[in-house]
Amino acid sequence: GRIPLQLILARAIGALDTRFGKAPEGLRWIHLAGAQLAIDREVAASLGVSISEAVGILRKTLAESPGVARTWTPQEVATEQNEWAELYRRSIDPMRPPDLVVQVAEGCLLTPYPDGTTHGSPYAYDRNVPLVFWGSGIEAGPDPQPAETVDLAPTLSGLLGVMPQSQLDQSGSAGPIDLDGRDLFAPRPRAAPAP
Repeated sequence: GRIPLQLILARAIGALDTRFGKAPEGLRWIHLAGAQLAIDREVAASLGVSISEAVGILRKTLAESPGVARTWTPQEVATEQNEWAELYRRSIDPMRPPDLVVQVAEGCLLTPYPDGTTHGSPYAYDRNVPLVFWGSGIEAGPDPQPAETVDLAPTLSGLLGVMPQSQLDQSGSAGPIDLDGRDLFAPRPRAAPAP
């Protein structure tokens, strides 16, 4: 279903307001970046609240909210060994970790909009996206090999016949750079024939 993001945030902020008091004028309790939430340090300090206390209230409130399957702390993301933790590990900036990551319920969309869609859930329907190349010199037909977003730049470079260049050094020259990913049209090594 479609759950208004404003509803979830209003419940979370209401719980923090009730427990600790309202944020000072011009500040807000929660900063949101996609599914990642952070407690405002200035608000917490001004009200004498530890971040862990605020996160505890936030986590309890979100667990009781429709459309939320689970919340994750950065420590859980770093230490748990499962598919979800691995996906979230790849999306957290270790230099600026959130206080909580919200995992929406499967088939649910937390959004401020009445229609349309977003992306970013950990479920296969949101992660597995078709990639289509169409044009001169591209053989028609599906390719069962998996592709990743990092394969796009090397593939386009190969199709265009250009070599990606590093930034110019102080002498004004540039050299080739290694790209993450692979050229999806490059010849693949063939398996050795069975004896």
